[in-house]
Amino acid sequence: MILESIQRSAGENPQGLALAFYQSHTADPEMLTWAQLWDAIAKLGTRRAERFAAEDRLLLVFPQGNDFHVCQLACHYAGLVPVPVPLPTGAGGTERLLGILADNQCAGILTLTAYKASIAASDTGPGAATPILALEELEAVTLTDIAPPYSATPDDLAFIQYTSGSVGAP
Repeated sequence: MILESIQRSAGENPQGLALAFYQSHTADPEMLTWAQLWDAIAKLGTRRAERFAAEDRLLLVFPQGNDFHVCQLACHYAGLVPVPVPLPTGAGGTERLLGILADNQCAGILTLTAYKASIAASDTGPGAATPILALEELEAVTLTDIAPPYSATPDDLAFIQYTSGSVGAP
C-alpha cells in the first residue's frame, strides 16, 4: 500500500517534497521529491529482484538518512524482507551485527561503499559467505527495463526489527 501511495504521489505531484533528512539543525537537509523517491525505489528494487529471491532477508547497514529509507522501500518493491541494523561501532557493535546476521540467515548485506570493507573484515562468523553489496554499485548499473513491484499479501513479512537495547545474542 505504501508503494502505491508513493507511485501515485510521484505521478500527481512529482516535484513535491517526499523526504527531507536533517543531519543537524544548521545543515541543509537531504531532500527527495516524489519523482526522485519513486525512481530510486523502482530502480533499486529491480536491481535487487535480479540478485535475490522474493522473501529473502537482506541486512541493511546504514547510517541515518534518506539512503536507508530508499533501501528499505526498495526491499518491499522487490519482495525482500529488510533487516535494518545500525552501523557497528566498537566490539559490541560488530558482535551484534554478526549475531543478527547468523540469526536471520540473510541472503545479503547492503550498505554504503564507505562501510563495505569494515563490515567484510568483521564478517568472519557463520555468515562470512554472505554477499556484501554497496548501494553505489547497484545504482551504477544501467537498467533497460524496470520490473513491476512485488505483489505483497497481508501475510507477507514486512521487516525484522531488533530492539536497540539488545546487547547480547539476538
